[in-house]
Amino acid sequence: MLFAVASDCVSVVEILLQKRDCKVNLADSDGVTPLTKAAGEGRTVILRLLLARQDLDKNLKAKRHGSSALIVAAMNGHIDVMRELLSHGVVDMESQRLNGDSAMHVSAYMGHVKAVELLLAAKPSASWNITNSRGATALDYAHLRQMNDIAFALEGAGFQRGQGYGTSFDLTYPW
Repeated sequence: MLFAVASDCVSVVEILLQKRDCKVNLADSDGVTPLTKAAGEGRTVILRLLLARQDLDKNLKAKRHGSSALIVAAMNGHIDVMRELLSHGVVDMESQRLNGDSAMHVSAYMGHVKAVELLLAAKPSASWNITNSRGATALDYAHLRQMNDIAFALEGAGFQRGQGYGTSFDLTYPW
């Protein structure tokens, strides 16, 4: 299944998903699932097919870095994928990687303005104002990277700086 997702073989994914014994949550040695792979590579069509499965765990995280599908999509700026995930409502928007970074953290750091706007629109509350393991908020990353549009949007939503301003950012991808 992972190979079919990575290769963008929609027809193969469709065939595999029709099989009764299809293990849609089966992960590789790093804990990457078909959903996380599709999200990270912007495979929106495949993502929709996977999301239609009742047995899909939409909040599984990769073991190696703790990244959920939403975080991986945000990291890569895949807005359509993020929109699909959020439209299913059961995606944990406050999920954090092992280092404490959320989808908002990685969106802000990578400069994905549309991703930040989408996340703010989906959940405008200040619960996004969480700190990672270094005490940094998404606003800290926006300032650190001089992403003024993002910093302005986050400040307007009530974000505050944490204790981690000026720290480095772990850009290790989940696979």
